[in-house]
Amino acid sequence: MKKLVAVTAVLMLLGGGTALAQDGEVLEGLIWFDRNGNGVVDAGEPALASGKGIRVFNAATKEHIGEYGTDANGRYRATGLPSGTPLAIYNANTDRYATTTPSSVFRTGGATLDFGIRGGVVTGSAFVDADRDGVRDAGERELQPVHRLGGLTATGSYRIEDVPEGDHELALADLRAQGLLPSAVTTKLFVGKGAQVHVDTPYFAPRADLALGALKLGPEKPGARAVGDEVELSVPVTNSGEAADGVRFTVDRPKAKLLSTGEGVVAEGDGFALTAPLEPGATTTAKLRYALTDPTITGFRVVLAPGTTFGDGDPSDNTAELALSVTAPPSSTPPSSTTTSAPGSSTTPTTTAPPVGGAPKQLARTGAAPFWPLVTGLTLLLAGLVLHRATRTRRRRA
Repeated sequence: MKKLVAVTAVLMLLGGGTALAQDGEVLEGLIWFDRNGNGVVDAGEPALASGKGIRVFNAATKEHIGEYGTDANGRYRATGLPSGTPLAIYNANTDRYATTTPSSVFRTGGATLDFGIRGGVVTGSAFVDADRDGVRDAGERELQPVHRLGGLTATGSYRIEDVPEGDHELALADLRAQGLLPSAVTTKLFVGKGAQVHVDTPYFAPRADLALGALKLGPEKPGARAVGDEVELSVPVTNSGEAADGVRFTVDRPKAKLLSTGEGVVAEGDGFALTAPLEPGATTTAKLRYALTDPTITGFRVVLAPGTTFGDGDPSDNTAELALSVTAPPSSTPPSSTTTSAPGSSTTPTTTAPPVGGAPKQLARTGAAPFWPLVTGLTLLLAGLVLHRATRTRRRRA
Protein backbone atom coordinates (compact mmCIF):
# COMPACT_ATOMS: atom_id res chain seq x y z
CA MET A 1 0.00 0.00 0.00
CA LYS A 2 2.85 2.39 0.90
CA LYS A 3 4.59 1.54 -2.39
CA LEU A 4 1.39 2.35 -4.33
CA VAL A 5 1.04 5.73 -2.61
CA ALA A 6 4.68 6.53 -3.28
CA VAL A 7 4.43 5.63 -6.97
CA THR A 8 1.25 7.70 -7.31
CA ALA A 9 2.95 10.70 -5.68
CA VAL A 10 5.92 10.44 -8.06
CA LEU A 11 3.64 10.29 -11.10
CA MET A 12 1.70 13.32 -9.88
CA LEU A 13 4.92 15.25 -9.41
CA LEU A 14 6.14 14.25 -12.85
CA GLY A 15 2.80 15.18 -14.38
CA GLY A 16 2.73 18.50 -12.60
CA GLY A 17 6.27 19.24 -13.70
CA THR A 18 5.37 18.47 -17.29
CA ALA A 19 2.35 20.79 -17.14
CA LEU A 20 4.46 23.58 -15.76
CA ALA A 21 7.04 23.08 -18.46
CA GLN A 22 4.35 23.15 -21.16
CA ASP A 23 2.77 26.38 -19.82
CA GLY A 24 6.06 28.30 -19.55
CA GLU A 25 5.87 32.05 -20.23
CA VAL A 26 2.88 33.62 -22.02
CA LEU A 27 2.85 36.69 -24.25
CA GLU A 28 -0.45 38.10 -25.49
CA GLY A 29 -1.91 41.34 -26.76
CA LEU A 30 -3.71 43.25 -29.51
CA ILE A 31 -2.64 44.50 -32.92
CA TRP A 32 -4.86 47.40 -34.01
CA PHE A 33 -5.06 50.22 -36.54
CA ASP A 34 -4.15 53.35 -34.65
CA ARG A 35 -5.73 55.73 -37.13
CA ASN A 36 -5.03 58.91 -35.20
CA GLY A 37 -1.55 57.75 -34.24
CA ASN A 38 -1.85 58.52 -30.53
CA GLY A 39 -0.74 55.07 -29.33
CA VAL A 40 -4.06 54.48 -27.56
CA VAL A 41 -6.88 52.13 -28.61
CA ASP A 42 -9.76 54.52 -29.31
CA ALA A 43 -13.38 53.77 -30.15
CA GLY A 44 -13.87 53.02 -33.82
CA GLU A 45 -10.28 51.94 -34.42
CA PRO A 46 -10.42 48.38 -35.86
CA ALA A 47 -8.18 45.45 -34.96
CA LEU A 48 -5.98 43.62 -37.48
CA ALA A 49 -8.08 40.50 -37.79
CA SER A 50 -6.50 37.21 -38.89
CA GLY A 51 -3.23 38.88 -39.77
CA LYS A 52 0.37 38.96 -38.74
CA GLY A 53 1.04 39.26 -34.99
CA ILE A 54 4.50 39.04 -33.38
CA ARG A 55 7.83 37.30 -33.94
CA VAL A 56 9.73 36.04 -30.87
CA PHE A 57 13.49 35.39 -30.62
CA ASN A 58 15.90 34.38 -27.87
CA ALA A 59 17.61 37.72 -27.30
CA ALA A 60 20.83 36.05 -26.09
CA THR A 61 21.32 33.48 -28.84
CA LYS A 62 19.24 35.12 -31.67
CA GLU A 63 17.38 31.82 -31.97
CA HIS A 64 13.98 32.14 -33.61
CA ILE A 65 11.35 30.82 -31.21
CA GLY A 66 8.15 31.35 -33.21
CA GLU A 67 5.59 33.57 -34.96
CA TYR A 68 2.11 34.15 -33.58
CA GLY A 69 -0.68 35.66 -35.72
CA THR A 70 -3.86 37.42 -34.70
CA ASP A 71 -7.30 35.87 -34.44
CA ALA A 72 -10.59 37.27 -35.72
CA ASN A 73 -10.50 39.85 -32.91
CA GLY A 74 -6.97 41.01 -33.65
CA ARG A 75 -5.45 39.31 -30.62
CA TYR A 76 -2.34 37.12 -30.53
CA ARG A 77 -1.20 34.63 -27.84
CA ALA A 78 2.20 32.94 -27.50
CA THR A 79 2.44 30.18 -24.88
CA GLY A 80 5.14 27.79 -23.66
CA LEU A 81 7.95 30.35 -23.95
CA PRO A 82 11.13 29.44 -22.01
CA SER A 83 11.18 30.83 -18.48
CA GLY A 84 14.07 33.02 -17.38
CA THR A 85 15.18 33.61 -20.97
CA PRO A 86 15.55 37.14 -22.33
CA LEU A 87 13.13 37.54 -25.21
CA ALA A 88 13.11 39.86 -28.21
CA ILE A 89 9.49 40.50 -29.34
CA TYR A 90 8.92 42.20 -32.71
CA ASN A 91 5.77 43.57 -34.34
CA ALA A 92 5.53 41.48 -37.54
CA ASN A 93 3.66 44.16 -39.54
CA THR A 94 6.39 46.74 -40.05
CA ASP A 95 6.94 45.60 -43.65
CA ARG A 96 3.63 47.11 -44.81
CA TYR A 97 2.41 49.46 -42.09
CA ALA A 98 3.79 52.38 -40.13
CA THR A 99 3.92 51.82 -36.35
CA THR A 100 2.54 54.12 -33.67
CA THR A 101 3.99 52.20 -30.72
CA PRO A 102 7.48 50.71 -30.28
CA SER A 103 7.89 47.97 -32.88
CA SER A 104 10.20 45.85 -30.67
CA VAL A 105 10.29 44.98 -26.97
CA PHE A 106 13.02 43.17 -24.99
CA ARG A 107 12.09 41.52 -21.74
CA THR A 108 12.29 38.34 -19.67
CA GLY A 109 9.06 36.58 -18.79
CA GLY A 110 5.48 36.86 -19.98
CA ALA A 111 3.54 40.08 -20.54
CA THR A 112 0.58 41.73 -22.31
CA LEU A 113 1.85 43.88 -25.16
CA ASP A 114 -0.33 45.85 -27.61
CA PHE A 115 1.09 47.10 -30.91
CA GLY A 116 -0.40 49.97 -32.92
CA ILE A 117 -0.05 50.17 -36.69
CA ARG A 118 -1.17 52.76 -39.20
CA GLY A 119 -2.12 52.13 -42.83
CA GLY A 120 -2.28 54.46 -45.78
CA VAL A 121 -5.38 56.48 -46.64
CA VAL A 122 -6.81 56.97 -50.13
CA THR A 123 -9.29 59.83 -50.48
CA GLY A 124 -10.90 61.57 -53.37
CA SER A 125 -13.97 63.19 -54.81
CA ALA A 126 -16.42 61.42 -57.09
CA PHE A 127 -18.45 63.81 -59.22
CA VAL A 128 -20.31 64.28 -62.49
CA ASP A 129 -17.78 65.81 -64.85
CA ALA A 130 -20.17 67.81 -67.01
CA ASP A 131 -17.48 69.47 -69.12
CA ARG A 132 -15.28 66.33 -69.17
CA ASP A 133 -12.12 68.15 -68.15
CA GLY A 134 -11.27 65.75 -65.28
CA VAL A 135 -11.51 68.50 -62.67
CA ARG A 136 -14.41 69.15 -60.35
CA ASP A 137 -15.73 72.61 -61.12
CA ALA A 138 -18.29 74.68 -59.27
CA GLY A 139 -21.78 73.27 -59.76
CA GLU A 140 -20.66 69.76 -60.78
CA ARG A 141 -22.65 67.29 -58.69
CA GLU A 142 -20.87 65.21 -56.03
CA LEU A 143 -21.52 61.46 -55.95
CA GLN A 144 -21.45 58.93 -53.12
CA PRO A 145 -20.13 55.76 -54.75
CA VAL A 146 -18.66 52.67 -53.14
CA HIS A 147 -15.19 52.11 -54.56
CA ARG A 148 -13.01 49.08 -53.81
CA LEU A 149 -9.31 48.75 -53.24
CA GLY A 150 -8.32 45.11 -52.75
CA GLY A 151 -10.43 43.84 -49.88
CA LEU A 152 -11.15 47.37 -48.66
CA THR A 153 -14.26 49.38 -49.45
CA ALA A 154 -14.58 53.12 -49.80
CA THR A 155 -17.05 55.07 -47.71
CA GLY A 156 -18.45 58.47 -48.48
CA SER A 157 -17.05 60.36 -51.40
CA TYR A 158 -14.67 58.79 -50.63
CA ARG A 159 -12.12 57.57 -48.03
CA ILE A 160 -10.38 54.20 -47.85
CA GLU A 161 -8.31 53.63 -44.71
CA ASP A 162 -5.85 51.00 -43.42
CA VAL A 163 -4.24 50.49 -46.84
CA PRO A 164 -0.99 48.47 -46.74
CA GLU A 165 2.06 49.84 -48.52
CA GLY A 166 2.40 48.87 -52.18
CA ASP A 167 0.93 49.20 -55.67
CA HIS A 168 -2.84 49.09 -55.73
CA GLU A 169 -5.72 49.24 -58.18
CA LEU A 170 -8.75 51.31 -57.26
CA ALA A 171 -11.87 49.69 -58.74
CA LEU A 172 -14.45 52.40 -59.31
CA ALA A 173 -18.11 51.93 -58.49
CA ASP A 174 -20.50 50.91 -61.26
CA LEU A 175 -23.03 53.74 -61.63
CA ARG A 176 -24.59 52.66 -64.95
CA ALA A 177 -27.95 52.41 -63.20
CA GLN A 178 -27.68 56.20 -62.79
CA GLY A 179 -26.71 56.60 -66.47
CA LEU A 180 -23.08 57.39 -65.60
CA LEU A 181 -19.68 55.95 -66.52
CA PRO A 182 -16.30 56.58 -64.86
CA SER A 183 -13.48 58.12 -66.86
CA ALA A 184 -11.60 54.86 -66.20
CA VAL A 185 -12.81 51.54 -64.83
CA THR A 186 -9.73 51.20 -62.62
CA THR A 187 -7.08 53.60 -61.36
CA LYS A 188 -3.59 52.41 -60.43
CA LEU A 189 -1.76 54.07 -57.54
CA PHE A 190 1.06 53.55 -55.04
CA VAL A 191 0.47 53.98 -51.32
CA GLY A 192 3.39 54.33 -48.91
CA LYS A 193 3.43 53.28 -45.24
CA GLY A 194 0.86 55.42 -43.47
CA ALA A 195 0.75 57.83 -46.42
CA GLN A 196 -2.31 59.68 -47.69
CA VAL A 197 -3.11 59.68 -51.41
CA HIS A 198 -5.79 61.81 -53.09
CA VAL A 199 -7.41 60.56 -56.32
CA ASP A 200 -10.49 62.20 -57.85
CA THR A 201 -12.85 59.97 -59.84
CA PRO A 202 -14.87 61.88 -62.44
CA TYR A 203 -17.97 60.33 -64.01
CA PHE A 204 -19.77 61.44 -67.15
CA ALA A 205 -23.08 60.86 -68.88
CA PRO A 206 -22.13 59.08 -72.13
CA ARG A 207 -23.63 60.07 -75.46
CA ALA A 208 -25.85 57.21 -76.60
CA ASP A 209 -26.87 56.34 -80.16
CA LEU A 210 -28.10 53.01 -81.50
CA ALA A 211 -28.81 52.99 -85.24
CA LEU A 212 -30.50 50.61 -87.69
CA GLY A 213 -28.97 49.72 -91.04
CA ALA A 214 -30.73 48.63 -94.24
CA LEU A 215 -32.93 45.56 -93.79
CA LYS A 216 -32.25 42.55 -96.02
CA LEU A 217 -34.34 39.51 -96.94
CA GLY A 218 -32.91 36.16 -97.96
CA PRO A 219 -32.54 33.90 -99.73
CA GLU A 220 -32.49 35.93 -102.94
CA LYS A 221 -35.33 35.17 -105.33
CA PRO A 222 -36.23 36.78 -108.68
CA GLY A 223 -39.68 38.26 -108.85
CA ALA A 224 -42.32 38.19 -106.17
CA ARG A 225 -42.36 35.91 -103.16
CA ALA A 226 -45.15 33.38 -102.81
CA VAL A 227 -47.34 32.36 -99.91
CA GLY A 228 -45.59 29.48 -98.14
CA ASP A 229 -42.05 30.78 -98.77
CA GLU A 230 -39.63 30.88 -95.82
CA VAL A 231 -37.45 33.97 -95.57
CA GLU A 232 -34.69 35.28 -93.26
CA LEU A 233 -34.93 38.93 -92.19
CA SER A 234 -31.53 40.50 -91.37
CA VAL A 235 -31.58 43.51 -89.02
CA PRO A 236 -28.19 45.31 -88.71
CA VAL A 237 -27.68 47.41 -85.56
CA THR A 238 -24.72 49.74 -84.87
CA ASN A 239 -23.74 51.32 -81.55
CA SER A 240 -22.50 54.79 -82.47
CA GLY A 241 -22.49 55.92 -78.83
CA GLU A 242 -19.82 56.03 -76.15
CA ALA A 243 -20.87 53.09 -73.97
CA ALA A 244 -21.94 49.48 -74.31
CA ASP A 245 -25.70 49.20 -74.20
CA GLY A 246 -28.53 46.68 -74.50
CA VAL A 247 -30.51 46.42 -77.74
CA ARG A 248 -34.29 45.84 -78.17
CA PHE A 249 -36.47 46.18 -81.28
CA THR A 250 -39.92 45.32 -82.61
CA VAL A 251 -41.13 44.14 -86.03
CA ASP A 252 -44.34 45.74 -87.28
CA ARG A 253 -46.79 44.33 -89.84
CA PRO A 254 -46.65 40.79 -88.43
CA LYS A 255 -48.46 39.18 -91.40
CA ALA A 256 -45.92 36.40 -91.32
CA LYS A 257 -45.28 33.52 -88.95
CA LEU A 258 -42.09 33.69 -86.87
CA LEU A 259 -40.23 30.39 -87.14
CA SER A 260 -37.01 31.05 -85.20
CA THR A 261 -34.52 33.67 -84.00
CA GLY A 262 -30.85 33.71 -84.89
CA GLU A 263 -27.90 33.31 -82.54
CA GLY A 264 -27.70 36.00 -79.87
CA VAL A 265 -31.35 37.06 -80.33
CA VAL A 266 -34.28 36.19 -78.06
CA ALA A 267 -37.98 36.97 -78.20
CA GLU A 268 -38.83 39.35 -75.35
CA GLY A 269 -42.36 40.52 -74.70
CA ASP A 270 -43.76 41.95 -77.92
CA GLY A 271 -40.32 42.32 -79.49
CA PHE A 272 -36.78 40.99 -79.56
CA ALA A 273 -33.55 41.64 -77.67
CA LEU A 274 -29.85 40.89 -78.06
CA THR A 275 -28.50 38.58 -75.37
CA ALA A 276 -25.34 40.68 -74.85
CA PRO A 277 -24.74 44.46 -74.74
CA LEU A 278 -23.46 46.01 -77.96
CA GLU A 279 -20.05 47.63 -77.49
CA PRO A 280 -19.45 51.21 -78.72
CA GLY A 281 -18.43 51.27 -82.38
CA ALA A 282 -19.60 47.70 -82.97
CA THR A 283 -22.19 46.43 -85.46
CA THR A 284 -24.17 43.21 -85.19
CA THR A 285 -26.90 41.66 -87.35
CA ALA A 286 -29.96 40.13 -85.73
CA LYS A 287 -31.64 37.42 -87.84
CA LEU A 288 -35.27 36.29 -87.77
CA ARG A 289 -36.80 33.50 -89.84
CA TYR A 290 -40.41 33.86 -91.04
CA ALA A 291 -42.92 31.91 -93.10
CA LEU A 292 -44.99 34.06 -95.49
CA THR A 293 -48.57 33.04 -94.69
CA ASP A 294 -50.61 36.07 -95.76
CA PRO A 295 -50.72 37.31 -99.37
CA THR A 296 -51.64 40.82 -98.17
CA ILE A 297 -48.27 41.44 -96.51
CA THR A 298 -46.51 44.46 -98.00
CA GLY A 299 -43.20 44.30 -96.14
CA PHE A 300 -41.43 44.48 -92.77
CA ARG A 301 -40.98 47.55 -90.56
CA VAL A 302 -38.43 47.40 -87.73
CA VAL A 303 -38.41 49.92 -84.87
CA LEU A 304 -35.33 50.11 -82.63
CA ALA A 305 -35.94 51.02 -78.99
CA PRO A 306 -33.56 53.38 -77.11
CA GLY A 307 -30.61 51.72 -75.37
CA THR A 308 -31.66 49.88 -72.23
CA THR A 309 -29.26 51.91 -70.03
CA PHE A 310 -28.21 55.13 -71.72
CA GLY A 311 -31.18 55.93 -73.95
CA ASP A 312 -30.69 57.33 -77.45
CA GLY A 313 -29.47 60.77 -78.44
CA ASP A 314 -30.63 60.49 -82.08
CA PRO A 315 -33.90 58.60 -82.70
CA SER A 316 -34.00 59.54 -86.40
CA ASP A 317 -32.14 56.35 -87.37
CA ASN A 318 -34.27 53.97 -85.28
CA THR A 319 -36.71 52.89 -88.01
CA ALA A 320 -36.14 50.84 -91.16
CA GLU A 321 -38.54 49.37 -93.73
CA LEU A 322 -38.36 46.69 -96.40
CA ALA A 323 -41.06 46.42 -99.11
CA LEU A 324 -42.29 42.98 -100.08
CA SER A 325 -44.67 41.58 -102.71
CA VAL A 326 -46.31 38.20 -102.13
CA THR A 327 -48.40 36.33 -104.70
CA ALA A 328 -51.36 34.15 -103.75
CA PRO A 329 -51.41 30.49 -104.84
CA PRO A 330 -53.42 29.72 -108.07
CA SER A 331 -57.10 28.77 -107.62
CA SER A 332 -57.96 25.04 -107.75
CA THR A 333 -61.55 25.63 -109.29
CA PRO A 334 -61.71 24.82 -113.09
CA PRO A 335 -63.10 27.58 -115.35
CA SER A 336 -66.78 27.28 -116.46
CA SER A 337 -67.49 25.88 -120.01
CA THR A 338 -70.86 27.66 -120.31
CA THR A 339 -70.98 30.95 -122.17
CA THR A 340 -73.94 33.24 -121.57
CA SER A 341 -74.80 35.75 -124.24
CA ALA A 342 -76.11 39.13 -123.36
CA PRO A 343 -79.81 39.73 -124.08
CA GLY A 344 -80.47 40.91 -127.62
CA SER A 345 -77.18 39.72 -128.95
CA SER A 346 -77.10 37.47 -131.99
CA THR A 347 -74.44 34.87 -132.16
CA THR A 348 -74.10 32.78 -135.30
CA PRO A 349 -72.59 29.42 -134.49
CA THR A 350 -69.99 28.06 -136.85
CA THR A 351 -70.85 24.68 -138.35
CA THR A 352 -68.26 22.36 -139.75
CA ALA A 353 -69.37 19.71 -142.31
CA PRO A 354 -68.46 16.23 -141.25
CA PRO A 355 -66.05 14.29 -143.46
CA VAL A 356 -67.47 11.72 -145.85
CA GLY A 357 -68.38 8.55 -144.09
CA GLY A 358 -67.77 10.14 -140.79
CA ALA A 359 -71.25 11.14 -139.64
CA PRO A 360 -71.49 8.68 -136.76
CA LYS A 361 -68.11 9.77 -135.50
CA GLN A 362 -69.08 13.42 -135.76
CA LEU A 363 -72.30 12.74 -133.88
CA ALA A 364 -70.45 10.89 -131.21
CA ARG A 365 -67.87 13.65 -130.98
CA THR A 366 -70.54 16.35 -130.62
CA GLY A 367 -72.59 14.30 -128.20
CA ALA A 368 -75.74 14.03 -130.51
CA ALA A 369 -77.71 10.73 -130.27
CA PRO A 370 -78.48 9.06 -133.79
CA PHE A 371 -81.51 7.07 -132.47
CA TRP A 372 -84.30 9.68 -132.93
CA PRO A 373 -83.37 10.74 -136.49
CA LEU A 374 -83.43 7.05 -137.47
CA VAL A 375 -86.91 6.53 -135.94
CA THR A 376 -88.20 9.62 -137.75
CA GLY A 377 -86.91 8.36 -141.07
CA LEU A 378 -88.46 4.94 -140.64
CA THR A 379 -91.81 6.49 -139.70
CA LEU A 380 -91.84 8.65 -142.82
CA LEU A 381 -90.94 5.65 -144.99
CA LEU A 382 -93.73 3.54 -143.48
CA ALA A 383 -96.25 6.35 -143.97
CA GLY A 384 -95.25 6.63 -147.63
CA LEU A 385 -95.72 2.93 -148.19
CA VAL A 386 -99.20 2.99 -146.60
CA LEU A 387 -100.23 5.99 -148.70
CA HIS A 388 -98.97 4.34 -151.90
CA ARG A 389 -100.90 1.15 -151.22
CA ALA A 390 -104.12 3.04 -150.47
CA THR A 391 -103.85 4.91 -153.77
CA ARG A 392 -103.47 1.68 -155.76
CA THR A 393 -106.50 0.16 -154.05
CA ARG A 394 -108.76 3.12 -154.99
CA ARG A 395 -107.70 2.84 -158.65
CA ARG A 396 -108.63 -0.79 -158.90
CA ARG A 397 -112.10 -0.14 -157.53
CA ALA A 398 -112.61 2.65 -159.97
